[in-house]
Amino acid sequence: MQQAGNIKAKRMRAAPRSRGAAAILAMIFLVIFSSLAASMAIIAQGNLSTADSHLRINRSLAAAESGIQFAQYMIEEVIREDSLNNRELWTFEGDITVAEARRLWFDAVDPQAGLKYKLNERLEGFGSNYQNNAAPLIIGPVEIVPGGPRFEIHIIQHPIGGGYSYDQGYYQRPPFTDLSPAVSDESPLDERFIRVMVIGRDGLPDREISRAIQYDFRIEKRNRYAVLSRSRIMIGRNVNIEGPVASTFQDTDLPFGHPIQMMSDFMGLDPDLDQVLLAFRQVLHTNDLNFDNRINLSSPGETADLPEWLEDSDGNIIDVNGDGYLDEFDFFLAHFDMSGDGKVDGMELGISGDPSRRQLFELLDVNGDGVIDSLDHYAKIRGQVMMRRHSYEQWMDALDARGQKMQEHYQGPIHPEHRQAPVNFDADVDLDIDLNPQYFAGGVHASKIRTVAGSFETQVQVNLMSHDPGDPDSPQYIPAADRAPEGVPYGTAQAYDEYRRPLYRNMTFTNVRIPKGTNALFENCTFEGVVFIETHRHNEDPMYNYAGSFGREDLTALVFDDALGASVPVTDTKPLANNIRFHGCTFRGGVAGDIPNEFTHVRNKIAMTGRTRFDLEGSPDPAFFRRSTIMMPHWSIEVGPFDAITPEDEIELFGTIVAGIIDMRGQVTVLGSIVTTFEPQQDVGPVMGATSPNFNTTIGYFTMEQGDFEVDQLPPGGIGRIRIRHDPTIPPPDGIHGAIELRPIRTSDGVVNSYFEVPAP
Repeated sequence: MQQAGNIKAKRMRAAPRSRGAAAILAMIFLVIFSSLAASMAIIAQGNLSTADSHLRINRSLAAAESGIQFAQYMIEEVIREDSLNNRELWTFEGDITVAEARRLWFDAVDPQAGLKYKLNERLEGFGSNYQNNAAPLIIGPVEIVPGGPRFEIHIIQHPIGGGYSYDQGYYQRPPFTDLSPAVSDESPLDERFIRVMVIGRDGLPDREISRAIQYDFRIEKRNRYAVLSRSRIMIGRNVNIEGPVASTFQDTDLPFGHPIQMMSDFMGLDPDLDQVLLAFRQVLHTNDLNFDNRINLSSPGETADLPEWLEDSDGNIIDVNGDGYLDEFDFFLAHFDMSGDGKVDGMELGISGDPSRRQLFELLDVNGDGVIDSLDHYAKIRGQVMMRRHSYEQWMDALDARGQKMQEHYQGPIHPEHRQAPVNFDADVDLDIDLNPQYFAGGVHASKIRTVAGSFETQVQVNLMSHDPGDPDSPQYIPAADRAPEGVPYGTAQAYDEYRRPLYRNMTFTNVRIPKGTNALFENCTFEGVVFIETHRHNEDPMYNYAGSFGREDLTALVFDDALGASVPVTDTKPLANNIRFHGCTFRGGVAGDIPNEFTHVRNKIAMTGRTRFDLEGSPDPAFFRRSTIMMPHWSIEVGPFDAITPEDEIELFGTIVAGIIDMRGQVTVLGSIVTTFEPQQDVGPVMGATSPNFNTTIGYFTMEQGDFEVDQLPPGGIGRIRIRHDPTIPPPDGIHGAIELRPIRTSDGVVNSYFEVPAP
């Protein structure tokens, strides 16, 4: 009984049972889980919506990017098609004016000749909407894929009307603040600028998302080449060119008919190095697949079956400067780097006792740090080499027939632009510029001559008023009869004529016309403004070039006389032309002249020797003359000496240098471009028989064995150094007929585009 009572007592002390609690808890958890599920559904739906919006933003932006590339491509294609056909988008202006830009965009006289109409015609299949000049040209919408993202192109010429403000923040940043003057309502973008806005859209109309990219293009004309020649181009030792090089020479099947001939900068320095370079040429002939005179170490095709002598002890291809290529520069560094530090200093190269080595050192040490190494980024040509297809094929056939290889005449590494072929064998360079001399308006420089300057004879007399017989630095004149004959070209052992030149010494001329037949030597003279050299334009007779030359006194040329209106026989053409030498002169301006109908290199020639310099900072119009310091189409130009080189005799030229043919030797720097207009062809003009390769654009020294028949041996004082640096930012001179281009204006770091939201219509 006692035990049973205790058990009962214990049961009575147990907690009472809670009824309905589980149901309440279940309901609470159900509410929580339902809320979480709803929240997760909302979040998931939001994520899907956000992802969809983000996707459509990206797709609309991608559509806009596609559209801006499409627009830029179409603009380039329209300009190219115009160059192939009627050339209505070509201009004689180098620095495009507002009036010319207005004509090029919308020609009021012939609207179909303007770029706007040509774009509309080209893009009619894409929904182009052409209206008057003030309205934008609208193309599209263009679908990327059916039912997918699309873009619309709006093209309009500045300045934009309708209350548009150039003071807005969009323009208060580079590149607009980098322009001179900076863009504002006071100085808006003018008609030289074309706006291209591309609107990319994605989604249904009620949920459409739009993004836009906007470029402002400038109508420009530029000389795209460092050297552009209708004759063959010879590039000698100690010569570097920064920029594209192009030749349109045709007679490449003839001996020495190499359209572009280059000599190694390192051959001739040391016999042992010469043997290595000769062996490397054989490797290039077999393995260089793209004609850049290098072996690309990342190319399986170019590194296949390379000889073992190109490997180091670990079996790796020797690449001394570590640029990923094997070229002549690697062998140069390996040969002269005595210390093994990857650098060659002046002592290692031995410049103290060898003028040519000293000149090479000065040329290659671009950084000016006293050593030659990988930081100097050596290249024979830094840019693309261009020639015509059939010329190349003829050249290869001619080399094969003579048992020669291209590398024997085409030496030195070529570094093209990124993603650009080193050599273009099918170049249409005549689609950029018309090299026919009749299209060169050389008289534009003559317009700079002030009529108050007086004649050449008057200026000579004014100078001679200061003549002091006891002062050798005073102005002096010596007539031709008192002077010894001078061979032409000056300093060569292979002179083809001679002149008795009157001497004008220590004189100053201002905007002067030198009369035809002067044939003078100007020594230590200063020329302010323009020097315009006159000649008789009617020189087409094949004997014009030689009538009156020594040993050819029996020749007669028929020359058209403007006064008589008929051709008359002439036994001496020297009084009709001008063969002038400037020695140690200073030009504070530019040189221009009459444009002869034919290239006659014996009669119409200019030679510049000694310390001849162009001091443009002291000129009356530096910006104008920086565009061209020599504008002499169809003239023969000689820059530098044939014989001894003096280190201080350096000639610096600026802008687009225009000549019929030009020879440069010695110490020369060109900050700009070289353009030559004479196209030598067999038995045409001054070319007698199959001698067209003898008429060439020569940069540096060559011997007769190398194809230069004016030089019998190299000068004793070294071969000098020549550097040509193409500057595409310098507008070409007015008077050269060429194509325009539309180039987006950029910031200093290359940014051109702007992204911003465009509200849906």
